[in-house]
Amino acid sequence: MITRTLWLLTFACAALVSLGCSDEMYAQEGVRGPANDAGLDAPTQDASGDAQHPDAVRTLEVRNPYGNVQAVDNLLIDGDFEFSDHQGQYGWLSFSSYGLQLETGGLCRSGSTCGRLTRNRRMLAYAVAAQNQPMALSLWVKPKNGDCAAVAVYAIGCISDDTPVFAEAKSAADQPGADGWCELTARMATVDEQPCLYLENASDDDVLIDDAVLETAPEARVLPPSARAQSPLPPKVPVARYSRIRKTAEQARRRRRF
Repeated sequence: MITRTLWLLTFACAALVSLGCSDEMYAQEGVRGPANDAGLDAPTQDASGDAQHPDAVRTLEVRNPYGNVQAVDNLLIDGDFEFSDHQGQYGWLSFSSYGLQLETGGLCRSGSTCGRLTRNRRMLAYAVAAQNQPMALSLWVKPKNGDCAAVAVYAIGCISDDTPVFAEAKSAADQPGADGWCELTARMATVDEQPCLYLENASDDDVLIDDAVLETAPEARVLPPSARAQSPLPPKVPVARYSRIRKTAEQARRRRRF
């Protein structure tokens, strides 16, 4: 009889514990409530009968692990950093003692991986050229200080010893969007050698780099050569910066294996 009574008491205590574990503490309210899935709690009614919508407990994002797959004609080797790593680096080169720096997850703009360009550092990305056609460049940067001009971005020649500069990508706005990202864009004339992207962070903070796309210019797809806009002139580059660009291109040529 005593054994049966002890068994019933043990079962009752276990049931009470299991019921207590089904609750979740909400940091915003400081009270216990039932566990919910991601999203908003059901709206409550105030004294006037109006619905009150609480703050979101958590949010979910759906991302393609391969990045911006809509840019099917991207001429950059790895515009989203999804196939580059710290050691092999592949499509991107980072000229620092600790190699290519990457970020993952919700910090990035597309996909699950993006690049981190530390202050006073340089980065280079490999691309291929559209044959006998002008090109359009788009690249997104996220500066901590909100300065869309924090990173200098140039399209350069990867092969020639004189390292020609084809275009400079700039932001149309001084301040980033609500998500903190700035889009830098440029138009490139027809080139006769492999292009690369040169990035230089002259700010005091790290900057995230993501979703870089180099593709045939839209007008080149629908207009005959005689009706296309005049090719943009090469940008003017400060002497000290051009010296760094040439040095970076020379380092890249020494490091490449094919």
